[in-house]
Amino acid sequence: MVYQDHLTKYCILRPSTSKRAAEVAFQLMDIFLMFGAPQILHSDNGSEFTALVISELKLLWPDLLIVHGKPRHPQSQGSVERLNCDIKDMLISWDSDDSAEGSAYPVSPTCGQNSKGRLHQLQEDIALQRSRVSAGQLAHAERMVKRSRLEHVPGDPGDNVTIPIPLVDRGKGDPRNVIGVILDRNENDMYRISVRDGILKGH
Repeated sequence: MVYQDHLTKYCILRPSTSKRAAEVAFQLMDIFLMFGAPQILHSDNGSEFTALVISELKLLWPDLLIVHGKPRHPQSQGSVERLNCDIKDMLISWDSDDSAEGSAYPVSPTCGQNSKGRLHQLQEDIALQRSRVSAGQLAHAERMVKRSRLEHVPGDPGDNVTIPIPLVDRGKGDPRNVIGVILDRNENDMYRISVRDGILKGH
């Protein structure tokens, strides 16, 4: 069974002894519990995917939407179909290499060890990239706060300010802003402002 994330193109391969709906549902549930359930599950029109057992997955994930491709129209799942071709070529290549070495297994004995090493290295790279992204976000947030403090300096009583007039309260010939004077400021940097017609309500 081939399971692919359409956003990242990350694929998961699961061997199965049959195409019974119960086994397919078991594999899907195991994938969902590891990586999370998708919002949309797109599959072909095979009976194992349209069976009642698969539909019952919605009882566990009510937000899961199950859609099916067009009958006899593989182009509706072109990404997975291309992935299947790549997987087939990879399996043929591995099998050819092992046959030349006299091995009956599709994967050589050292391949598992190399895969574990690559997986460990990949996990370290992911952790490193996550730490870099986190540090970059913090630095960007600090720059935003610093720029905001420079551009939006707190006003003092007696300063002149402009207050924007909401569009719904403004006529076609009215100005976009009204000029006022700060009367006082509270501990939350909220101002009481006086305009020509009086003091504005609230802060």
